[in-house]
Amino acid sequence: MKIIFVLLLAFLFANATLSTSSTFTTITSDGQLKAPVKELLKILGENPNLSPIEAEKILEEKYGRKGTEERFTLKEKGILKTKREQIKPIFAELGMIDAVYPSSNTFDYVIVLGATLESMRDRLRFLIKLIDNKKLTLTNKTKFYIASGDRELFSHEDPMSSALPFRSGWQPKGPTPKTEGEGAHWVIDQMIPSQKIRERFKVLTAPKRFDEKEKKWVRPHTGNNISILLREVGNNIDGKKFLFISSNPYVYYQLSVIGREFMDNGLSARSIEVAGEKSSPSTKIEMLIDNVRNTIKREMELYERKAAL
Repeated sequence: MKIIFVLLLAFLFANATLSTSSTFTTITSDGQLKAPVKELLKILGENPNLSPIEAEKILEEKYGRKGTEERFTLKEKGILKTKREQIKPIFAELGMIDAVYPSSNTFDYVIVLGATLESMRDRLRFLIKLIDNKKLTLTNKTKFYIASGDRELFSHEDPMSSALPFRSGWQPKGPTPKTEGEGAHWVIDQMIPSQKIRERFKVLTAPKRFDEKEKKWVRPHTGNNISILLREVGNNIDGKKFLFISSNPYVYYQLSVIGREFMDNGLSARSIEVAGEKSSPSTKIEMLIDNVRNTIKREMELYERKAAL
């Protein structure tokens, strides 16, 4: 299995710039589309020489989610039926398929990013694998969080069963979860064998947000979850290292969102990494294309913040 090491954002605010180690996967260091994205556009019958902003708009219009639509509701577009095999290798080039491992084994904060129950279980399993394989060393000062959101469970989410094995001896405790935040407590108990580690986890739950376009309250997104985390850890975190546990194909997208939130909160120098398990073979190609679109958008937001400094 191909291993992608080091997704590192070192925010050097003392020099009022982002470090040159900042990693983008869809855009270049001068804000242009990278070659694999251009190739994707070409295969889809679009102009490969579009700017990142133009490309994101085209992909959103033709392949992306609308409004607050969820990823799993995306439907197959006609052109993808004939171009599927031609497109697939591009996602690996963009770092959206293989597992991503941390570049070092010690961190002050380990944060599992909230998701569906099954995705959170998979992320916790990946975390335990990092620990068991000595890729992550815990200390008495390591702090653990799940950064979740206030969201009603989808109809396909089952708090009681999973394709992944639960820890030996697990038994349900208390009322059956109805939200992601409530479910996060259960998946910690289901997936982590060590009682000591289970007891060190704290679940943070971001509240719902009001969507101005749709005029309704909707689930929080990754950025909202990170804002809640930053309130929790406070400002006295100079020199602290953060490891976020996600899963592909979303690692690079979430890296940019997290970086943006840190910058927008005016925090000082910080080392941030995102690690995650490889993308599931069952991930729909429509979701992968939408993720390319979303990654372009979020990486451009981070790029523009860097340029403005």
